[in-house]
Amino acid sequence: TLAGVRRTWSERARAQKRAYLYTPLGLSPHAPAAAKSGSQSSEPTTRFDVPITLRGQKIGGLVFHRKGTTPWPDTDRTLAVEVANQIGLALENTRLLEDAQRRAAQEQSLSELTAKLSQSLDPDTIMQTAVRELHQIPNVREVSVYITPPETDIVEDTAG
Repeated sequence: TLAGVRRTWSERARAQKRAYLYTPLGLSPHAPAAAKSGSQSSEPTTRFDVPITLRGQKIGGLVFHRKGTTPWPDTDRTLAVEVANQIGLALENTRLLEDAQRRAAQEQSLSELTAKLSQSLDPDTIMQTAVRELHQIPNVREVSVYITPPETDIVEDTAG
């Protein structure tokens, strides 16, 4: 969904804040700036902004600065838009692959935990194994496992 695309890429942008700058000195990390998109006035300019979009949602941008003062030809503008579209698709494919790999790792961990838990018939051993294994989850400081008596529903006999 469009809201999902917007939310996912907003979260990634806040978490990763990646930007790069290429100058005659080479490629370097760059602090992302809130660039004004669409400097497409009829006056010649040395700057040309192209949004990187995905399903109609802006997820980034390209900013070009031209040598000299000649206006940007339509062929260069078209090429820049097509490149921005390809970057958007490549970034989304990478995100989807990362998500799939993360889910696969989670499923693998769950499968391994299930296998370890099924190796014993002793409730204490099962609970200790669960605590040990669950403690290995990233950012977990403590884990507790306990058993409580099942809650019973009280059914009144109204039949008399």
